[in-house]
Formats: sequence, C-alpha cells, structure tokens
Amino acid sequence: MRTLAVRLEERARRTPRRRAVTFLDGEGRAAASLDAAALVADARRHAASFRGRPSVLLPAEPTPAFVASLCGCLIGGAAAVPVPPALRPRTLERIEAILADSGAAAIADTGPAARRLAERFPRLDRLDMSAEPTALPSPDFEAPALLQYTSGSTGAPKRVAVSQRNLAANLDMLQAGFGADEESRILSWLPLHHDMGLVAQLLLALHCGAEIFLMEPLAFIRRPQAWLAAVARHRATISGAPDFAYALCLARVKPAMLAGMDFSAWTVAFCGAEPVRPATLRRFADLLARHGFDPRSLLPCYGLAEATVYVSGGPPGEGLKVRRMPDGREVASCGKPAGSVTIVDPATGEALPDGAQGEIRVVGAHVAAGPVLDTGDLGFLTDGELFVTGRLKDLIIHRGENLHPADIEATIAAADSRLGTAGAVFAVEAEEGERVIAVFEARRFEAPDSVRRAAIRAVAEAHGLKLHDLLFVAPGQVPRTTSGKVRRGACRDLYLAGAFRPARIAAPLPLAAAG
Repeated sequence: MRTLAVRLEERARRTPRRRAVTFLDGEGRAAASLDAAALVADARRHAASFRGRPSVLLPAEPTPAFVASLCGCLIGGAAAVPVPPALRPRTLERIEAILADSGAAAIADTGPAARRLAERFPRLDRLDMSAEPTALPSPDFEAPALLQYTSGSTGAPKRVAVSQRNLAANLDMLQAGFGADEESRILSWLPLHHDMGLVAQLLLALHCGAEIFLMEPLAFIRRPQAWLAAVARHRATISGAPDFAYALCLARVKPAMLAGMDFSAWTVAFCGAEPVRPATLRRFADLLARHGFDPRSLLPCYGLAEATVYVSGGPPGEGLKVRRMPDGREVASCGKPAGSVTIVDPATGEALPDGAQGEIRVVGAHVAAGPVLDTGDLGFLTDGELFVTGRLKDLIIHRGENLHPADIEATIAAADSRLGTAGAVFAVEAEEGERVIAVFEARRFEAPDSVRRAAIRAVAEAHGLKLHDLLFVAPGQVPRTTSGKVRRGACRDLYLAGAFRPARIAAPLPLAAAG
C-alpha cells in the first residue's frame, strides 16, 4: 500500500505527458487540462506555500488550482479541508463552524470562489502557489490527509479525520470495486467538497492513473442532459451519482435529447450516497437503452464518510440485483463488501446470521478513527452481498411493524408526477402517541386536492399507515446533506417550529376527508 503522494510522484516520472485532469465548460466540452508532470509541479509549489500549516481551507471549485492545492496538501502533509465554494448564508454559517472546529487559519487560492470567500473571512491567510518548491518529506501513513465534514444530526458539521492510511486503503478498495485502471475515463459533476465527488471520483482517478473529466455541479443541475452528453462525448467509462440525479434525468431528459449519443463505453454507472431505488435505475437504463447503454453497467454501492467513502459495490458488469422483502418491497444489492462487514444486533452488538436484518458494522484500515465503525444503517448480508434497508434512527414503528421512511417517501413521490423529488417522512411524539408526518416539495403549480388524496391513499394502501399530516412546501425547502440525502431530523425540527414555507397550493384537504 502506497500513499497517493507517492503514486503521483511516480506517475509524473513515468508518464509525464499523460493527461491527468480535464476541466469541462458548462456544455461539457474540454476547456483546460493538466498532465501528470504539470500537476505534480504545481502541487509541489502549493505544498511549499502550505509548509507549517496543519490544515488548509480549500474552496472546492473544479479548477486546476483546486486540484493542485489538494495534491499539494497530500504531498506536503497539510490536512486538506474542502468546503463548498458558495456565499449563501447557510453555506457561510457552515464554513464558519468548520473553521472553528478545524483550526484552519489559511485559505488556498483555488479560483474565483476562493477569492470571494477570502474577502468574507479576512482573518484567513491567503495562500497561492508562488513559493519555490523545495524538498519535502513524504507524509507517513498516520498523518492527516483530509478533514471531511458531514451534516451532523443537529445540522452542525461533523468532522471526519481521514489519515493517509485510511485514504490509501479505501482507494485500493474503490479501484477494485469499480474496476478502475489507467485506461479508465472517469467523468464527474459531483461536488468536490463531498466525499463521493472528492474521493470516489477525483482521488480515485489520481490513484489509479485514469483521466478524469470534471464538470461544474450547476451544469448538471441546470441541464441534466449535459451530464449524459459529456459522458457520451468523452467516452467516459465510469460515472455516477446519487439516486436523485438519475431521477432528475428521468424527469427532464426527453428521448429526443439523446439523439446521436453513444453510451456503449459507459461500463460503470454507480449509484450511492442515498437509498438506491431499483425502479429509478431500471427506468434510467430503459431511457438510454437505444443508445448503447448496457443495463449490466448499473452498479449500486454503499459507503459513508466515516469509512473514508466506500464500503461495498460491484463487481462491475453484474448490473442491478434485488431481493424482495417480506413486505413486498424491493431492495437493491449494494455489491460485495470491501474489507470486513458484519450485521449486528443494534441492542447487543452480537453478530447476526446470513439474511438477518441488523446494523451494518464496518471494520478495516479505511475506517477513520477506527478500526470499528457501527454505521447506524440497517441491512443484511446474503450470498456475500450487502443489502441496505434503512437508517436505524429513522425507523418508524407502526402497529409493531418497522417502517422505513425512504419507502414511504418513494410511495408519496410516485403518487403524482407533479410532486418534487425531495420529501421527508418522520415521527413526532404527542400525548396520544407517535404521529407520522410527511413534508414534501411540490413543483411550481397550483397543486389540486387530488394530489393530496392520491398520496394519502397510496401510503395507506402500500404501508397500512395513516399520515397525521401531509404538508406541501415550496421547492428547495426540504433540507439535505452535502451528498443530497434528506435530513429528516432537520425536517422534524422545522415542522415543529412551524418554519416551513407552504407551497402555493389549493386549500388543504382535511386528512380525515381523504380517508
């Protein structure tokens, strides 16, 4: 096992002119690139500027300067602290909390967003790559590589300190799970301040010597077809996203928009970071089927930042595999675990037999602050494959039956195409017992009462559950984590505080009348 810094240096000597990173414009066309030698040369200049800094704030914009700064941290031994490159009030609050927790006193000049953030936080020292490179000792395996920040249960950023050893071990696992090598072509629009875009795409490519193509996240959000067009144009072999991105493509990309595109090179279309919905992936494969996409390229996976990023997935080429639960719902296989994964009784910690549902426990060198991680996620192992069924703390117990909010949310979303993709189901305590609440975004239209009736009826029929309240809210109101997961705890808090802004809909229909 070698550190990423060692791999970068070796590759710069062996294949100096091989392209390492290509940066795409908003249309998905190549705008700039870095070869292996140029990347390491720039990274060493950054590393010299970072000397003596235990950690450096890196606004994560898809620019050559960001990639060089990130590699400079890895080479020089400073912990990289990637943050969102935005000035929205909530983002600034998040960055303020990260600064307080990480102790970072300097910000790297990664591009325009970094300069705007530097003006917003003038106490930070501004670092660029003007320093002359000098001999730098290779960081050891126990040195910090990344400080990743996830959304905690209260909304406050939660630090995950990833060591060089954690990172190297997990990148080896990712390379095997995705079948990546020097001939791979990886394409990503995923945010680079989040582990899925940062580690599972950018650093994976640098680790195995693949070329990576980086798009702006907003390019996808504004025009989902831009992602698909870029995959086809650059003959990408590995590209993926959370379930919501595949759903957004289905909602906005019409078959005619795919004319002339060829997806036959796309051999790994991974899906992770939030519940994998088999129906979404099947429909996505059907959408692209006439353009060379092989459904066996679908690769559901599972991971979390506390395990650096990757826990299970693959092997490539096996496609979507599902198991039907006793209640009739389908659960996707998230592939074969890397390292050691066991299912334990969440109350006792004792290992459970094959096929039994319990808490997912991960053990290995890739576990930050490890080596044992009790994930808080529920699942089961069958025939060596991991099936993730829900989140332990989000379970709703109704009439003695365990219900997963993700399943109820999927039922509501499927009840009417005019509902948004973001919604949350959660329970609140009342004197008469637990009440189940649903908060769902409605698209920008006057939602008729028929939408409400259909959703309530669908939940009752599919889950035997009567919702106490179904609240439609304006688009963008449902809070998410940096990876796109709905923050149900934050939704519960906003609901109890009466802080949601209702969507522009017709007068609410009393739930009793919807029966």
